[in-house]
Amino acid sequence: MIPSAMHALRSSPAALAATVVSVTAMLPAPVAQGGSPILVTTELVTADSDTPTYLTQAPGDHDRLFFTERDGRIRIILGGVVLPEPFADLTSIVLAAPPEGSLAAMAFHPEYQANGLFYVTYTDLNSDSVLAELTVTADPNVADVSSLRILLTIPEPGATHNIGWIGFGPDGYLYVAKGDGGNNTLGVFAQDTGSLLGKILRLDPCDDDFPDDPDRNYAIPPGNPFVGVAGRDEIWALGLRNPWRCSFDRVTGDLWITDVGQASWEEVNVQPAASTGGENYGWNCMEALSCAGTGCTCNDPTLTPPVYEFDHLTGCAVIGGYVYRGTAVPALQGLYIFSDLCAFKVWAYDPVSDTAVQVLASISPYSFGEDLDGELYTVSTSGIRKIVFADCNGNGVPDDQDTAGGASLDCNGNAVPDECETDCNDNSVPDDCDIAGGASFDVDGNGIPDECDMLADFDGDGVVGISDFLFLLGAWGVCPAPPEVCPADINGDGAVGILDFLLLLASWG
Repeated sequence: MIPSAMHALRSSPAALAATVVSVTAMLPAPVAQGGSPILVTTELVTADSDTPTYLTQAPGDHDRLFFTERDGRIRIILGGVVLPEPFADLTSIVLAAPPEGSLAAMAFHPEYQANGLFYVTYTDLNSDSVLAELTVTADPNVADVSSLRILLTIPEPGATHNIGWIGFGPDGYLYVAKGDGGNNTLGVFAQDTGSLLGKILRLDPCDDDFPDDPDRNYAIPPGNPFVGVAGRDEIWALGLRNPWRCSFDRVTGDLWITDVGQASWEEVNVQPAASTGGENYGWNCMEALSCAGTGCTCNDPTLTPPVYEFDHLTGCAVIGGYVYRGTAVPALQGLYIFSDLCAFKVWAYDPVSDTAVQVLASISPYSFGEDLDGELYTVSTSGIRKIVFADCNGNGVPDDQDTAGGASLDCNGNAVPDECETDCNDNSVPDDCDIAGGASFDVDGNGIPDECDMLADFDGDGVVGISDFLFLLGAWGVCPAPPEVCPADINGDGAVGILDFLLLLASWG
């Protein structure tokens, strides 16, 4: 762990992957950044994982979920159980060391069922970024590790901002999201078209345009924007700092690219499916929509701005996800799901209204996963969880549909059925509605009806009575200075007075 956790996070989402412990709230508290609340939750798929980093499914195989682990293993979940033997064990060639060394991601060839090819990206023992190809054996649960063929090795000038994602596009080519090499480079490579750092690459892994070069075992798609002009032919887009977790919208073909910011801003970018490449996303002269440094001209009209940004008061390291195209959570349909490693929140961004709504709290995924049905998963150090609709009353109907359809009351309009809300006085009305409607007092403003607070039970006998009243009178006045305690100061204002007396009376009995 590097000395400054915040600095590490701004440098790399992987820096705290081994130490951040995520906890999923069964009833999330949606807080809108615009838009309406959407209630979802997660269900545990498996906790039998050692720092998982990525999750996916193979084309044509709805039974198995494949996930990578930081130390270099690829494992399979089959029938809800993690198979005891790994699909592939690459631990001998993977540098799984802070801040960002790992087996970061994998991608199956679109024709995997016919050719058995899949691809991985990892940090090698020299701390460089590697893209490699492997094949499956006749056993669908076992890969042929001896078949590993390195397609590309990118020397790293630093220990962070490596390859953050790989994936096949609708065109059948392999896309590679490559960071700028780390803060020590000052981002200078992101605008350098002679470098692969800070770029999205597009490759044809099934051919070889460089038979005499052992470090370049791939072909260049002829439509790449720098073919025939100055610049590396592999480049598809440029101007990125640390593009961590990209994805293609399986319906539209749009490419979503999140880029981890440095000092102030996180950003979400979208490349339309019709793009011919060549977009410049502005780093290192821009950080999201703000001017940041040199390397290009800030706000130049040739730069492509993000569709969404948020500052470091909200988060510190954006984690890219997917446009939801499943069926389990209809309210998420067409929304882009993403997170931030520091914020412990998951948001849904609506590209139509240009608003984001928090949909999960108390969770810090390192990555998201998508299965063949378009359902999404969170991947974190606490395990792998599937995003599902919130159903607090267990009737098989999403909570927001219960309240919208009248099957459940919703006195406070938060889309959570009243029967699932806290009701400390058992009057079948949520506590906050009791307080808002005047049926209960809340003198100390803690959201708990005063009749349910037992703060005035100073002697601990389970009853607020005359002995507690005498205790309060004996403590009347300004509280003593710390470390002395002042239990009779019920409302916490530093003095025992009339408000504390009223709170005691409200709790009498």
